[in-house]
Amino acid sequence: MTINEIKKAILYCFNNPSTLIPHVESSPGIGKSDIVKEVAIELAQQKNMEFYEGPENFNENKFGLIDMRLNQLDISDLNA
Repeated sequence: MTINEIKKAILYCFNNPSTLIPHVESSPGIGKSDIVKEVAIELAQQKNMEFYEGPENFNENKFGLIDMRLNQLDISDLNA
């Protein structure tokens, strides 16, 4: 898939909650994280909401992205 096709697929899945959650997989450094961030910014704009990045800026009136790198976390970090 091209970058634009991946973005369209993620947007489709987000806008159609009954669909599956997208899984994007490729070699390191291809831009997967950048694509997801671009989609989150676009969705924030569509919803007329302020974009935030990271859990420290969370606010229910904002729309954003929390980037979690699972390979850098311990299993105990995911227990909430």
